[in-house]
Amino acid sequence: PSSLDGGVQTMVIQFVDISFWDSEAPGYASTETVSFEARLRADGQISFSYRDFEDALDWLYWTKVGVETLDGQHGLDIGLSLPFSAGQPFTAIFTPWFLPLGGSSGELGSEEATSLSFLLQGSEDRQGWLTLSASDPSGGWSSQRRVRLLQQAFTFSWYVGDWDPC
Repeated sequence: PSSLDGGVQTMVIQFVDISFWDSEAPGYASTETVSFEARLRADGQISFSYRDFEDALDWLYWTKVGVETLDGQHGLDIGLSLPFSAGQPFTAIFTPWFLPLGGSSGELGSEEATSLSFLLQGSEDRQGWLTLSASDPSGGWSSQRRVRLLQQAFTFSWYVGDWDPC
C-alpha cells in the first residue's frame, strides 16, 4: 500500500520491536529490539526513521543503513555516522541528485525519437552513470548505452562597496 507524503506517492514500511540475530539465543532472536520505518517515495527519496532503540545500542554498531546499486557493486553505508548514542529518535534521508522528470520509459515506433528531461540537484561536484536500454518488442534485439553524467558546481560571490578602477 502507498500513501501521499507531501503530495508524492510513498510506500511506508514499519518494523516494530525487531530483534537482532543472536546465534546463542532461543530462536536466534536477541532480547534487544529496535523499531524503525522506511519511506520509499516515487521521486526517489528514501528515508529511515528510528524511534525505539535505546536497549539495542550495542547491536547498532553492526547495523547497516544506506543505499546501493541494484547489482550491489556500489553503495553508501552511513550506519556508523548516525546519532544512535544520543538516544533520541531521528531520521536519515537520502535524496537523489539526479531525477527523471516525467516518463522515463515507454515505447517508440520505428524512426521515432523522444526527449528525456532530468533534474540535477545540489551544490557539490557529482558524477554518475545513466544507462539507456532499448529492445524490440519480440526480444530479438536489445542494446544498452552508458552515459557518464558530471555536475560541476560553481560558486559566485559579490562585494558591496565603491567601485575601483579596473
